[in-house]
Amino acid sequence: MLTVDFVTTRKGSIGPSFRHNMHVFPLFEFRSTLRQHGITVKMSTLAEYRASKQRNGVLCVDGRVFRYEHGQLCAEDMRLLTEFRSQCDRLLWFDTRDSSGTTQFEVLPTVDLYCKKQLLRNHSLYTRNWRENRRYVEELNRLYAIDEGDHEAPGVPLDLQYDSKLRLSWNLAYADYRSQSYPQRYLGMVGLSRSPRFHGSSERSVDLQARYSLSYQLPAITMHRRRYQDTASSLTGFEVRVGRIKRKAFLHELQQTRAVLSPFGYGEICYRDFEAMVFGCALIKPDISDLETWPDVFQAGKTYVPLPLDSEESRRLLQEILGNHELLDEVRKSAQAAYRNLWTKAGIEHFVAHFKSLLESQPHAA
Repeated sequence: MLTVDFVTTRKGSIGPSFRHNMHVFPLFEFRSTLRQHGITVKMSTLAEYRASKQRNGVLCVDGRVFRYEHGQLCAEDMRLLTEFRSQCDRLLWFDTRDSSGTTQFEVLPTVDLYCKKQLLRNHSLYTRNWRENRRYVEELNRLYAIDEGDHEAPGVPLDLQYDSKLRLSWNLAYADYRSQSYPQRYLGMVGLSRSPRFHGSSERSVDLQARYSLSYQLPAITMHRRRYQDTASSLTGFEVRVGRIKRKAFLHELQQTRAVLSPFGYGEICYRDFEAMVFGCALIKPDISDLETWPDVFQAGKTYVPLPLDSEESRRLLQEILGNHELLDEVRKSAQAAYRNLWTKAGIEHFVAHFKSLLESQPHAA
């Protein structure tokens, strides 16, 4: 039996992270299948791990556990990471930041593998800095003629000698979408179905839902989301819903919605993408074909409808897309089927095999 230490939070209780930390949730939910494959995951806080006298050979750490100053891991925590590496056989760093571009590459010389939920397909793009550490923000700045100072300190560019350490972990597909009720989620930890409650193809009276926050620290993201929402509101001949409403009403409305508009936020992939799949809505979002992610349920034109970042071109396309009920029905059914499969016995086995491959993987030869 391989016992793996996984440091998931800095201090306090790890209990709340079962609800919020998508990296922890599948490891907890699928623990019996993991044990069947000879893997036990021992989750702990940073404080607990430091105090532990019995450590195992493989250590996984969530990068959010460590403190940052001016865009880089602070010196004290870098020394701590180096100390951990000297005390274990293998160290896997899980970068759980939102975007493909918000990286923590300064740890690459120290860790054995660097696992991230989404990566740019072209790794050479990581050798330069992007505005706000996001390639799409640089494009949005150009589109909207935004020329403000950066709000985020630039990250460390990729040194290509460490490119072989990069791996895909898993994305927000494995967050807990079963219920928005915390008591029910706690009950789920002792027996409730692992699968979200999927909704079928009932009568859909709302053509498009575009309800999301417009308040972001990065001006380009706020502008992008506002322009998309304004574009949706300007469409003629369709029932479009915008503006914030209470969570319960939001979820109820999704059951009557044919399509969901999901713009970029701090990251390219968000919870709304999978909520659309759970509730049987066609997902419409900016094109993410330049990304690789796992599980790869994002197939342009099949499981989501891609839009350009440019809002003017998006308006014309949205008008056409919403009028094509056959396309929307095909997309929402294909997406829900792909996502539903992740929660089946075969899907859980697939996740366990993926996690096991990370634990056993070695950096590729240069």
